Amino acid sequence: MWKPLSFLVLLACSPTSQPEEAPTPTGPNIVLIVADDLGVGDLGFLGGEMETPTFDRLADEGLIFNRFYSWALCTPSRAAILTGHDPMDLGLAWTPLRPEDRRGLPEDIPTLGERFSEAGYTTACIGKWHLGHAEADMHPSARGFGHFYGCLQGAVDYETHLDRNGEVDWERNGEVLQENGYATNLIGQEAANWIRNQSTQAPFFLYLPFTAPHLPLQAPVQSIRKYMHIQDPARRVFCAMVDELDQAVSQVVDALEKSGRAENTLIVFLSDNGAGKEDGGSNLGLRGAKGSAFEGGIRVPAIAWWPAKIMPGQSETPAWALDIAPTFLSVAGISEDTLQGESLLELTNQVRQFRFASRNNHWTNTAVVEGGLKYVRRERNDGTLTRELLFNLAEDPSEKINLAPDDPSRVLPFRQSALDYLQTSGD
Repeated sequence: MWKPLSFLVLLACSPTSQPEEAPTPTGPNIVLIVADDLGVGDLGFLGGEMETPTFDRLADEGLIFNRFYSWALCTPSRAAILTGHDPMDLGLAWTPLRPEDRRGLPEDIPTLGERFSEAGYTTACIGKWHLGHAEADMHPSARGFGHFYGCLQGAVDYETHLDRNGEVDWERNGEVLQENGYATNLIGQEAANWIRNQSTQAPFFLYLPFTAPHLPLQAPVQSIRKYMHIQDPARRVFCAMVDELDQAVSQVVDALEKSGRAENTLIVFLSDNGAGKEDGGSNLGLRGAKGSAFEGGIRVPAIAWWPAKIMPGQSETPAWALDIAPTFLSVAGISEDTLQGESLLELTNQVRQFRFASRNNHWTNTAVVEGGLKYVRRERNDGTLTRELLFNLAEDPSEKINLAPDDPSRVLPFRQSALDYLQTSGD
């Protein structure tokens, strides 16, 4: 297990000397909020039917990323977000962790929790982990987070907090909780209370991955009633779930403001992947959905908010989940030399290449995004069929016009990049 280094200095010549204390970090507080299966059409400011005044405010006062990419599924995206490493390199690129899985984040790859804890930050993970549950040394408390509250696996009932095997998956610092309440609200309350209880002497890193609006579709009755005008019953409940998510985030922002910490707090918000195909979410006309290599699976809403440093605006520069760790480490003055991403606050116009992969029962999907072009490779798992597609996203964001048949020479470098990426998986 990778452990934070101790800076204890022992002076052999003086047995009564005391160890030096690490200097108190001077960086900002950092709050990383991750929604679960939220599409690019699923917030008020993005045109969604749901009421999201808190997210609308963060967008109005912060920096909106209009081309932000993540992986197409829960575990790969969270691995990328929390380590700054490509999930293909971590052995976690293809599928989400299932209840029977024995895998987790590699022990030798530090999480942001471990990096910030080593640097003197107070740390907490409140919400959904989904990065390893089989052994205690995979859990948040063993990966740099001084406080953990929520669930270890990928999905729980919002009221009973039972996992897919019918067992309670809800805890606080290793103690299983038999607790009543709607999960989204409980996560918001815990986070707000944790912020209020923090000392003003040291900054904190709060990782806040909500379960909402991931299945099962459940919301309090009073919230569902607000959306009875929506005919699609799945969309109706989904909107209510996002409404509840907004209210939970409101508690967090309120705690930051009332404690005087808001001005020096960087909040980054994003969804882990696109909305599911039939789960009530909206990818706003983009092709594909959660689990897909098309835009609907990997393009997600994202906002950065920091009153003291970030001017309101919108960015059209492509960015991705691997940029989050370098952003946080940079503003905290912690080295990020080994990471391939860039700080979201210092993006350049240099064209970068992003690569993604996912697999279901029938298809292996790979995508390569480079500037305004995107290559998608779909291979049947039995080897009987391969499809190659090339899109000009600037002119065709919905990926309707396949340019590959008309310009095969243009496909070649993308194909090679995709094959090289697949080769790193060891499959």
